[in-house]
Amino acid sequence: MRESHQSLRNDYDVSSPELDLLCALADAQDYVLGSRLTGAGFGGCTVNLVGADSIEAFDRDVIAAYRAETHLPAVAYVTSPQPGLRTHRL
Repeated sequence: MRESHQSLRNDYDVSSPELDLLCALADAQDYVLGSRLTGAGFGGCTVNLVGADSIEAFDRDVIAAYRAETHLPAVAYVTSPQPGLRTHRL
């Protein structure tokens, strides 16, 4: 995920300073397995792989730090993996 974000930032130029900061703050945490922008880029969202036991730490170490540094709003939406869609051949 980290390499994917770097590629989107460096090779495709679709990141932004704010997204780069969110990913850098996340990547600095030992409990974050990966972070990258998602969607169309040019601002918006990052996806971060964080264990359920580290959600409060992520909010403190990443979201609150981002708000303090940028004075911009930020919110984390917590989701969990789900089974994939089953497809059937006709």
